[in-house]
Amino acid sequence: MSAIRSVWDEPRPADPPARAWWDWVMVGVLVGAAVIEGIARPDVPGRWLQVATVVVLAPTLLWRRAHPLLMVAMAFVASGIPAVLLGRELDLAAGVFQLVLAYALFRWGSGRAMVLGGALILAKRRCAATSRCTPRG
Repeated sequence: MSAIRSVWDEPRPADPPARAWWDWVMVGVLVGAAVIEGIARPDVPGRWLQVATVVVLAPTLLWRRAHPLLMVAMAFVASGIPAVLLGRELDLAAGVFQLVLAYALFRWGSGRAMVLGGALILAKRRCAATSRCTPRG
């Protein structure tokens, strides 16, 4: 129990790096990759909804250091919308931005943010794995 409490009480790292030009490049590359993949993969069901989801959520990468828990919550909850509507998780490789957000959570978040964000990520993964969040077809 003391190990959990020590993680919970861990403060955020001081002075996360400011947003830099490469953050904007990463968002641009991610959006471009999502659009190109949406065009190139007509076999992906609901691909334009998936592309739109990635395009809307990609800017969360710009605030990943300053607000890691909020960005993880926004991205992981909102990326569940295509799963509910289409009955499947994001298929496009551009969904990799979620990995960057998860890293930022554990690198720049407080202990509370890590525990809460980690629980949210695990819940979303479990939900996707067991198909409990998607309509039965």
